[in-house]
Amino acid sequence: MNQDNAIRLQVRMARAGIASRRKCEELIAEGRVTVNGKVVIVPGTKVGPEDDVRLDGRTVRDEKRKVYIALHKPAGFLCSDDDPDGRPLAKSLLEPVFKERIFHVGRLDYMTSGLIFFTNDGDFARALTHPSKKMEKEYEVTCKSPIPEELMDRFLQGLVVDGVRYKAKKAELIGSRVARIVLTEGKNRELRRVFLSVAASIKKVHRVRIGTVRLKGIESGRFRHLKEYEIKALMEGKGESTSFHRKKSPYERRKESREGNGAKERQNSGKKERPSSRTGGKDFRERSEHSSSRPSRRSHESRDGQRKTYERQPSNRRPQGEKRFSRDRDDSPRQERGAPSRKPSSPSPRGNRPYRDSRSESSRNESRERRGGRQANPSGRQSSNQRSNMKKGRKDHGRRH
Repeated sequence: MNQDNAIRLQVRMARAGIASRRKCEELIAEGRVTVNGKVVIVPGTKVGPEDDVRLDGRTVRDEKRKVYIALHKPAGFLCSDDDPDGRPLAKSLLEPVFKERIFHVGRLDYMTSGLIFFTNDGDFARALTHPSKKMEKEYEVTCKSPIPEELMDRFLQGLVVDGVRYKAKKAELIGSRVARIVLTEGKNRELRRVFLSVAASIKKVHRVRIGTVRLKGIESGRFRHLKEYEIKALMEGKGESTSFHRKKSPYERRKESREGNGAKERQNSGKKERPSSRTGGKDFRERSEHSSSRPSRRSHESRDGQRKTYERQPSNRRPQGEKRFSRDRDDSPRQERGAPSRKPSSPSPRGNRPYRDSRSESSRNESRERRGGRQANPSGRQSSNQRSNMKKGRKDHGRRH
């Protein structure tokens, strides 16, 4: 039997979905479990993947369907299979949805909230919890009082609390009372003990990341299935960079602004201040006159290595004092309202001569009749209808002006 892959008998039975670990220990103590045909009554017996484990004569096999879940555990839920005190369990949030027996990967304290995985795959659980993987876990710690800045430096270098050494992979303040910590070890109540060592009472501990998987998008008490590429990255032990990919807090922005302004002042301390063009003062006019005396030719080296020279094109800038959108207009007074238009008439097809209808009188009369008009009066006298229309202020055919 390979000792590297060997696990305890009750753990294998629990992962196969038989019952919880404690219940499996009771089944083993009752003599109902056999390993390779032999009855085993010691719960801590180690078994490997090739061993034949049976319960009441039935083979114990791993479940066929593998489940990988990311849960947002609220504060006040216990990571355990059962609790004698009757406190709510984190797995109770998933039991109505999944028929498989699933178990949590790692632990979160009773009052700690955040990301935790549930699965029925033992290999996945071992890959994440084995110390050699050094899986990154990112936390946000909120305290009731301001956090000393020197605590972050000590935590990065390693400090001893009650005879136990604790060390963070990354630690920084994102507020006077909020810190972000990245851990690669799973010691019991590590964060609470470290902060209490400097009399910083913790108000809230929230886990926001495990490896490459982030909590973002999962509401409290809800879950989602892990994607295939996330499972593969976690199994291979890949984690994010220790730099925090997040929006900076106002505390950090103010701190960087103060540091940046100080650096700029140190750089500009030996430099002569340049006049601003917005002031429109004497310095700006002098600089403008100086810029206008630049050489009219300039050259640069092209991609093929040849030196090319170009003539400076004349500037299209508007002379100072000229109005924008100004056009050449005559100084004549504005045309009076109702006066005839001064627009030049469009040229006629015969040049400047006026257009003259060359048709005969009869042809023009026929055209009027086709359009519904009346024949021209050869005598030149006005008809009675024409006279009545003129009295009413109308022209021919009763049309208004």
